[in-house]
Amino acid sequence: MYYRFAAADVASPAFRSRAISFVMAGGVAAAFLCPWNASAGADLIAGVPSGGPYLVIAILALLAISLLIQLRVPPSGEPHPGETFRPMATIALQPGFLVAVLAAAVGYAIMVLLGIGCNFLFVGGSTLLSSSHTEVERR
Repeated sequence: MYYRFAAADVASPAFRSRAISFVMAGGVAAAFLCPWNASAGADLIAGVPSGGPYLVIAILALLAISLLIQLRVPPSGEPHPGETFRPMATIALQPGFLVAVLAAAVGYAIMVLLGIGCNFLFVGGSTLLSSSHTEVERR
């Protein structure tokens, strides 16, 4: 969830924006891979509905943990006397900040919408949509 902050803290200044972009693109790619996870893992655990996809997610979480354990984030702390800092209002009014917020919002919206669609695909189609479609046919 906060991988983009870790990418910003660990990456060199020249690579920082690209590292954050990779993290955000990874979230969007994960949203596209969700339907594949649901269909490919559906029968991994016989007799447990939805057990396979949860197993795949658990394995991916263990993989992420094994990678994050090796991450060395430099320590950061309170500003020292004499250091300058910018107020949040100044930062928030910069065009680059606004573009970053918009890009993150669009990325998360796509990820959430595809994740919701994955749930509908996994159960063989949306029962909500099917029932509303049937209701319309009755009228």
